[in-house]
This record gives sequence, structure tokens and C-alpha cells, in this order.
Amino acid sequence: MAHIHDFNKLKSAFAVFLCAIFFFLCVGLTLAGSSVYTNTVAASDVNFTERTALSYLVNQIHRGDRNEGISILSFQGQDAICIKEDFGDNTFVTLLYYYDGQLRELFMEEGTGLGLADGTPILSVSDFFIQSDQGIITLSVVSPVNNQSYFVSVSPRCGYREGGSL
Repeated sequence: MAHIHDFNKLKSAFAVFLCAIFFFLCVGLTLAGSSVYTNTVAASDVNFTERTALSYLVNQIHRGDRNEGISILSFQGQDAICIKEDFGDNTFVTLLYYYDGQLRELFMEEGTGLGLADGTPILSVSDFFIQSDQGIITLSVVSPVNNQSYFVSVSPRCGYREGGSL
């Protein structure tokens, strides 16, 4: 009789042991899965920031790529891309620049005197750089997620002007 009682205890202990192993495996898989998810979200954030910012800038340059409407200039001490457009007797400018941790756009009538803080924030970036050489504009953004720099080069068909300030 003692052997049967010991055998039942052994069966119960074995069942508890299997449940414990199953529990710890489930917890381990959940933690591993959450780590993969966290890494995927972080990579997606970096990808979104750099692709969206650069795509936006290139599309704005292509939009203004007519009649030499693109300039690289200084807007209140910040490098900026300036796209000029004439609407009747008025000239409007779109300025793309970096200010206060944001890539910004400012659309205004030329000479209105608006400032850096008046622009609409487009996307958070750590920094934004504009370089030009032999008809090619190179735009760089620094991701706030991993502090890496991403760049794209564009060559406007109508060219661009350099220098000056607004």
C-alpha cells in the first residue's frame, strides 16, 4: 500500500514539475517576443523619421523646380531651402529649415518678416544640414532615435541659387 501512495505523490510532483516548466517556457517566450517587438518598433521609428523627412524635402524641391525658384540661403542664421512662387503680383516663399529640434516649413508672402518660430513643425529631427556642390543639393537629417545621419542628393533641373539671406 505504501508503494501506491508514494507512486501517487510521484505522479503529482511530476505533474507540478511539468506545469512549472511550461510556465517558465511561456514567460521566456513572452519576454523574447517583447524584446523583438521593441527592437522592431525602434527600427521602424528610425526608418519613418529618415525616409519621411528626406522624401518630404525632395518632393518640395521637385515641386518648386521651375524658373530657378530654388535657393539655398540663410534664414535668420539657419541654413534654409527657399522655394519662390509668383501668384499674380505677389511673390510667396516656402522655407524649409531646422529650428528647435524640428524640421520646419514656413509659407509666407515675401517680406512679411516672420521668424524661425513661426514655421510649422514637420518632423522631429536632431539636426538638418544642406550642402551644395556642382548643381547637386545634398540634404542630411540626423535621427533623434539613434543619432545617425541620413542623406539624399537631388539635382534640380532648373538649378538653384546660393547665398544671401531672408
